[in-house]
Amino acid sequence: MNIEILGQNEIRYKSRITMSLMGLVICISGVMFGYGLTEISTIPIKILTKEYHITIRSSLAQAILIGIMPFGGIFGALSFNLLLKWFRRRTSIFFISVWMVISTILMEINTEYTIFIGRFLEGVCIGLYVSVGPIYLREIVAK
Repeated sequence: MNIEILGQNEIRYKSRITMSLMGLVICISGVMFGYGLTEISTIPIKILTKEYHITIRSSLAQAILIGIMPFGGIFGALSFNLLLKWFRRRTSIFFISVWMVISTILMEINTEYTIFIGRFLEGVCIGLYVSVGPIYLREIVAK
């Protein structure tokens, strides 16, 4: 990949294919939020409570499972500035991706609390990514 470093934060990718693929991946990743909401909403709550051994009332469990991800998204979107102070944009996207994998692993562990923690962490990652992704996309676009 041919990269030309112009300034402190300016990078110009010489290959249009590379730039197009990076832009496509960042744009498609906006689908994560919609997918994250519908993946739990479509499963009947009786199956979730049985599979994850959830002991609280099923209506409350369903409300928490659906509502905790957008709450995490708000938290992530409001705290993205802290992430950008510590890491560059590309590193931030990698960092968010690693935490998204961790949240998925947490949701696969069949206990009551790990699915709630995993859903919240997934929301935080999506909120961060929705905030950092467009900034990085603007950064890689040729002027």
